[in-house]
Amino acid sequence: MQRVVVTGTGAVTSYGLGSELLWQELLDGKSIIEPIPDTWKLKPEDKGFYAPLPRLDYKSLDFSKMELTQYEPVNLNLLVALNEALENANLTYNLVNNKLNSYALHNINVDRLGVFAGTGTGGVGSLTKNTLNINHIQRGEQRRLDPFGIAKAMPNNVAASVGIKLGLHKHINSYAYACATGTISMGKAYESIRNGLVDVAVTGSSEYFDEEGVTYTGFLKAKTIITKGNHETVNCPFDENRNGFLFSKGASAVLVLESLEHAQKRNANILAEIVGFEESFDGYNMVSGDPSGLYIEQMIENLLQEAKIEAKDVDYINAHGTGTLKNDEVEAEIFERLFGDKVAINSTKSLLGHTIAASGSIEAIVTMLSMRDKKIHKNNGLINPIKNLNFVRETTDVSIEYALSTSYAFGGHNAALLFKRYKEDTI
Repeated sequence: MQRVVVTGTGAVTSYGLGSELLWQELLDGKSIIEPIPDTWKLKPEDKGFYAPLPRLDYKSLDFSKMELTQYEPVNLNLLVALNEALENANLTYNLVNNKLNSYALHNINVDRLGVFAGTGTGGVGSLTKNTLNINHIQRGEQRRLDPFGIAKAMPNNVAASVGIKLGLHKHINSYAYACATGTISMGKAYESIRNGLVDVAVTGSSEYFDEEGVTYTGFLKAKTIITKGNHETVNCPFDENRNGFLFSKGASAVLVLESLEHAQKRNANILAEIVGFEESFDGYNMVSGDPSGLYIEQMIENLLQEAKIEAKDVDYINAHGTGTLKNDEVEAEIFERLFGDKVAINSTKSLLGHTIAASGSIEAIVTMLSMRDKKIHKNNGLINPIKNLNFVRETTDVSIEYALSTSYAFGGHNAALLFKRYKEDTI
């Protein structure tokens, strides 16, 4: 079995471009939240909040005409994050196909490199726009249909766009596990390296909702997103006054994973080591998790057993922490049963909002940067905690040996990753 390490990260979030910018804004406790656009409202008097993600100026980011024509922001943002992750991992490349704008990585056996990436909805914006345009055409109006609309809407296009960019011909893996997509994608990458299938993995997840509030309204009708409160208190996971999650317009994150042997041979900078991945399935309800939390609890217990550590060895948990009534209640009860009141806990969603499929990848990055810098960002909006647990209320200095990142999703998908601080002298 190979040991697996992380050597590069990249992110596009509501804060802007870059995983280090993401990290600094989180440490500063910055929350980006705005009232929903008027075009999203079902009635003029409706109120709501979201975390915006403006479109980037893609023409200035060296994308080809083909990429700008065939890809949605859900792809383009991930490719921006990919560039940063490759640079952080010190993986150099050169342009080999002008039409495809594809790279050839230097000193990497591409047959031993895999892509493990996904999205919750893919290019839902294109599908929505084509649907609206068809309605206009049927009424005799002049509208243009996007010939790439179907391809853009397919969830596999996120992983495919990375494979095209890197000029790969095997090991392209696509995942769609709703809010657990990022964590499961990374877990599958970890397993593939650990079991010797590949030496290097590019893993990540992306989401972008540019469809006139269709997805937002769907969550609104499902009663899962925040609808009341003010900018300071409305987004408050694990607080008694929580009333849903802060909907984010999207985000993208990419990580580079390698076998320890491969990373050492090229003298790569190692951010952290992954020492465990587990997933489970509630088999209970499409939009609500099992209220007993049994299968999440068993998953975490199996994860600790796989890593040959005890619950008391875990110093930090980056929780799923959505702010919905049932999720936070069940998750807090599980943590209380397994870890007691010592382990430090926070929710990155309390500041960034819920980026759906991208959340697990982002939270993995945040977890490892917490280990690197021995700092944990605050859990925003926490005034009256639902449990007497060690929720982090302000940015705090903490030495972290082991850290846990958890994700749960519509449909009942659960996943967790366990990270260990990398020590060169333990090799």
